[in-house]
Amino acid sequence: MIGALLQEFLDGFTHPYCPSRREVVLQEKHLRNHLDERQIDKTVEDTFPASDPPSNY
Repeated sequence: MIGALLQEFLDGFTHPYCPSRREVVLQEKHLRNHLDERQIDKTVEDTFPASDPPSNY
């Protein structure tokens, strides 16, 4: 049990590549700035109606 935990711990340090925080932020910014209309429409559909009850309620 301890051997497996130790191996997982060490594997975390020897992982071949882990992007820096700056790289991750730049990638996310790029994705947000290059959304197409379908992606925006889908996002809006998924968030509506947030918590408001229907108007005829």
